[in-house]
Amino acid sequence: MSKKWLVAYDFSKQAEVALEMAAVQLEPFGAELLLLHVHRPLSTAFGAEFAALSPAFKDVDSTIADAARTRLEAVAAAVRERHPALTLRTLVAAGYPPEHIVLAARQEDVDQIVVGSHGRRGLKRVFLGSVAERVVRDADRTVLVVKVHDPDQDEHEGDETR
Repeated sequence: MSKKWLVAYDFSKQAEVALEMAAVQLEPFGAELLLLHVHRPLSTAFGAEFAALSPAFKDVDSTIADAARTRLEAVAAAVRERHPALTLRTLVAAGYPPEHIVLAARQEDVDQIVVGSHGRRGLKRVFLGSVAERVVRDADRTVLVVKVHDPDQDEHEGDETR
C-alpha cells in the first residue's frame, strides 16, 4: 500500500469523488494525502506581453490564489473531519495544471497521483484537452484515474438509438 498520495483537485464533482476514494483507501494506514489545486493565472490567459502591460493582473492572480487556498482548506477540513486518522496537507500552485501536478508529485516524493476524469470523448476532448491524460503521459510514478460517470454526457454522445 502506498503511503503518500497526491490528489489533484479542481473543485469538480470528479475531483470530489477521487479525493474521497483516496481518503477512504489511505485512512486505515494513517497515510499522508496531499491535496493540490493548480489554477491558471489570469495574467497568462492573454499572453505574457499583455500581462506585462497591465500590472493589475498580478493583483487579480493573487486574489485568485487566496480564494483557491481558502476553498481548498475548507475542503481539507471536511475531509479531516470524516477521516481523522489521515494526515492531509494542501498545496496551491499557479500555472499549467498537468505540469504542476507532475512537478509536485516529484518534489513531494509521492507514491501515487490520483486524478478525477470526466471521460470526455471526441471533439469535446480534442478542444478541451485532458489533464488526466497529460498527467498519465508525463508522470514518472503511478497515476490512478478515477472516472466519474456523467449522465449528461450520455445524452449527447455514444449510441444514437437512445
